[in-house]
Amino acid sequence: MKKTILMISLFGTVMCLNAQSTIDLNAEKAAVNAMLDKWQAATQTDTLASLLTDDAFILGTAPEELWTKNEIVEIWRQYYSGIVPEHSYTSERILKMAADGNSATEIEEYIMPSMSPILTARNTLHLVKTKDKWMVDFISIAFIPKNEDIPKIEKIISE
Repeated sequence: MKKTILMISLFGTVMCLNAQSTIDLNAEKAAVNAMLDKWQAATQTDTLASLLTDDAFILGTAPEELWTKNEIVEIWRQYYSGIVPEHSYTSERILKMAADGNSATEIEEYIMPSMSPILTARNTLHLVKTKDKWMVDFISIAFIPKNEDIPKIEKIISE
C-alpha cells in the first residue's frame, strides 16, 4: 500500500512539473519575430551588437571570413559609418522554432547591390533564449546562385 501511495505521489509530482513547464511556441515565435524585425531594421552598430551573444560566431561569404562578435562589430562600425546599405528581400522570413522553445533558426534571402547586384545572398541566423531575451549566437551569410548558373561561375573562375 505504501509503495502504491509513493508511486501515485511521484507520478502526480512529475505531471505537475511537466504541466508547469509547457512552452507557448506561438508566443516564443512572436518574440523571435519581434527581435528579428529589430535586427533587420538596425543600422546602428551598437544595436546590432546588443543582439549578439558574447560568444557569437559569424561566417561571411568568403572562406577567410570567420569572425567573433568583437571582430564583426568592428567591421560593422566601418561599414555603417555614414551609409545605410540598400537591400531588397527576395523571400519571406523562414523561422523554425525548436520544440523546447529555447532556440530558433531563421533564414532570409536578399539582394544587396554593395555585395553583388546579381547574386542572391542568404542569411542564416541561429537564435537562443538567454535570460528571457532572444539573441543571435550564429550567423552565416552565403551567396546562393541558381543551380543552372553554377557551371557558368565555375567556367569563369577556372579561366
